[in-house]
Amino acid sequence: MAMSLAKRLGRPPREVAAAIVARLDVADLCAPPEIAGPGFINLRLRNEWLIERLSAAVGDPRLGVARLPGRGLS
Repeated sequence: MAMSLAKRLGRPPREVAAAIVARLDVADLCAPPEIAGPGFINLRLRNEWLIERLSAAVGDPRLGVARLPGRGLS
């Protein structure tokens, strides 16, 4: 996203990536984001977040997939 946005803005991709990272609020979801290469943003999910989601899915017969409205299938 940062690289295509940088092209549209006429700014260096790493600069745009840094601006995006500075405004991200993902501390509850992942480790601090890292900028790599020409402007890629790497996100690493927190183990605790993954464990919470997987634990909830294991106990759910639909594995966390919501039922579509108007569908009679179980």
